[in-house]
Amino acid sequence: MTMPKTLVFIRHGESQANELYEKIKNNESLTEKSVTHPDRSWGLTEKGKNQAHNIGQIFKKNGSEAMIFDRHYVSPYLRTRQTAGLLRLQNPKWELLREIRERSWGDIDSIPTKQFELDYPRNYDLHTKDPLYWTPPGGESLASVAEGRLNSFFSKLHRDNAGENVVCVAHHDIMLCARLVLEHMTDDDFTQKYQSGELNLPNASALIYTRSNPYTKELNSKLSFVKIVHINDAGEVETNGWSKIQKRKYNNESLMRDL
Repeated sequence: MTMPKTLVFIRHGESQANELYEKIKNNESLTEKSVTHPDRSWGLTEKGKNQAHNIGQIFKKNGSEAMIFDRHYVSPYLRTRQTAGLLRLQNPKWELLREIRERSWGDIDSIPTKQFELDYPRNYDLHTKDPLYWTPPGGESLASVAEGRLNSFFSKLHRDNAGENVVCVAHHDIMLCARLVLEHMTDDDFTQKYQSGELNLPNASALIYTRSNPYTKELNSKLSFVKIVHINDAGEVETNGWSKIQKRKYNNESLMRDL
């Protein structure tokens, strides 16, 4: 069994939770309802609904982006289910999959940033210095999500012979974990790109992997090219273009230098 020919991750549109996190970053006071509301129950904003509809259009246009999906996976959270429905893909049969639910932020899920710094000073210090292995109090690290349930999902794709084209509607940090695994990032690669903001994915952006060389059409055994597509607020398609995925190998000397 091999991975699908094309694997697409789509981040949900702007959600009520995203609005909440902006307040958290700005240390604004939160209501009791917002603090205790389950993360899985936040829906899309009106802007988020429009974003979901717009990104769905790129898979309907004639040309290279036109695509019929063989399997459709979606996180069971409300905002991802709403996004999936608003994509309006052709004849979808969505499967709810807990493996691609949002990363758990544990005890700091809905507290202001300043409160996080006061209550957990050492943990707060680590969260910027070591974003890959940092674990929120009572939550999940990106490394554990990637090594655990996301790898389980990739194994499922192998076992189930999921088809040529697969779409997954998920969350920002799940897509970061997908990039970590599928693009063979080292710890240092990931940390540098994370801290620089290079890994940030806007709401309703699509992360597209393929085994087909987009220039020669040669089919590889592994996912070997990747690009990101996003529709900006002006309705324009933005993309970074196709990048070839490289897996780094080491000799004795280069292995020790990198460490």
